[in-house]
Amino acid sequence: MTRLAFLLPLLALWLPQVAAAAETVAPFSPQQRAILQAIPEDPAPKVLLGQAPGLENKHYVVGNEWHLYLYGDKLKDLGGAYMGVGSDQSYLLMGLQRPTVAFLTDYDDVVVAVHSLYMAFFEQAATRQEFLDLWQQPNVARAIEVLNQRLPSTADKKGLTRLYRVARAKIAKRLDRVAKTFAANKVRSFVSDDETYTYLRNLVSGGRVRALRVDLLAKQGVVGVAEAARQLGVPLKVVYLSNAENYWVYSAQYRQNIAQLPVDPAAWLVRTVSTWNHNFDYIYNLQPMANYLTWLNKPWVSRYRDFIALGVPQPKEFRLAVSQPDPEQAERARAARRGRPGSKKPPQEKPSQG
Repeated sequence: MTRLAFLLPLLALWLPQVAAAAETVAPFSPQQRAILQAIPEDPAPKVLLGQAPGLENKHYVVGNEWHLYLYGDKLKDLGGAYMGVGSDQSYLLMGLQRPTVAFLTDYDDVVVAVHSLYMAFFEQAATRQEFLDLWQQPNVARAIEVLNQRLPSTADKKGLTRLYRVARAKIAKRLDRVAKTFAANKVRSFVSDDETYTYLRNLVSGGRVRALRVDLLAKQGVVGVAEAARQLGVPLKVVYLSNAENYWVYSAQYRQNIAQLPVDPAAWLVRTVSTWNHNFDYIYNLQPMANYLTWLNKPWVSRYRDFIALGVPQPKEFRLAVSQPDPEQAERARAARRGRPGSKKPPQEKPSQG
């Protein structure tokens, strides 16, 4: 056997671009798994922030973004690495992207614990229907048995089975609804398409998914994800923030964290913009990561609303908005308007509809 022939199987495990549409991905080696497990977690926050007073300390064990299928064409088969917040939203987006490694990052310990439930069920359930059945009331005893068998020995099994009992019905209802919505719009998802379920199951069972407590504003977690992605040789192609940007202004640490991520030139920043008072949902927004990073480098920018203008939807309007605002144009406009009364912000470029 030639040296090249010997090396090819090993290189296949490390190449960043594994065929995204393949039904299976090779399991990570012990060394690769160790890289994922070595990512440090951030300290638990004292308060879970909210978009408005009275919404603090809420645990979002299910998503409330009902039209994530709108991202389907843009994210389809991108491959690469995924990093995202939230619970079921990440699996829905991963089903579109087909990443080869995933970092499920949230600063709420309860959301991270929900991922433990999901991954135990992925490990157990050979089929999509078996996975969905484990969330149904008639199968609670079986699900508890699976958790006791599949959760790591170091896990708080009593706490996690208690969380399952509390959150089960809400999760079952959510998964049923998004399965119908994705199927109706002919967009694949792990809850409506067998092949997509199998792909995600192989990611989980192959040790390619890590769920951990990461605070986007803290010093360790995001930097650890960035270093792990570099060591694995897989750049990020999707960074999903949900509506987290509404919770705070851009801090110096946040800017540094995002700037350190190894992102592919074609990577997307995926966000949702709450328009609950208008359509009981969101506007689904995409921005090229390269463009986003350029804006984060502007010291006068404190929120995404400083450079993204999406308008207001109609009551039953659910849309995808692709934004690539021109920072140089904004700088010129800002310079021209500086000193004029009543001029506080540069004009915002309206997004294209995609």
